[in-house]
Amino acid sequence: MLMYSFTVEYNIMIKKRDVAWKKYIQFKSTANFDHYKNIRNTVNSMVRADSAAHRKSLLDSWIKITWLVLFNMALLKPVPVSQIYSNR
Repeated sequence: MLMYSFTVEYNIMIKKRDVAWKKYIQFKSTANFDHYKNIRNTVNSMVRADSAAHRKSLLDSWIKITWLVLFNMALLKPVPVSQIYSNR
């Protein structure tokens, strides 16, 4: 999965999207609107992919921590809090 960070890639695509929108507003044509839609959809898919990857990584880390805590509670073996949160 390709993960984007909200830096250069986003800024470049957002600027291209805005330029395409302004061009469509100035010169209304289906070609300009299709070009804008293509860039807009690319930006939206980048944001959605990055958001989904972020949510998945958070979920995976919390599942791992939760099972570690439950396992240690079952063994009645205390684990330092710093050890639990250092695995993120």
